Amino acid sequence: MPEVNVGGDDVLVAYDGSATAARALQAAVATGLLESGRVHLLAIDANDHVVASKIAQRGVEFLDFHGVHAHNVAIRSGDPPSQII
Repeated sequence: MPEVNVGGDDVLVAYDGSATAARALQAAVATGLLESGRVHLLAIDANDHVVASKIAQRGVEFLDFHGVHAHNVAIRSGDPPSQII
């Protein structure tokens, strides 16, 4: 599992590509919560790293469109997301 060095003013956003996650991402942009530091957008898939990367990339592209630079963090793991985060 890759180690993501998140510290200081960095923000880790867990994103699963769902409509609910998309609305939460919109709210985070609208409120300015993602302006304080580096943004790491995390997606997890139990079977395929490529699927996780594609999910995260959609969120990264949305943020980029709104002027927020984010790093794509994709993880393949069967562990519950709550344990990984």
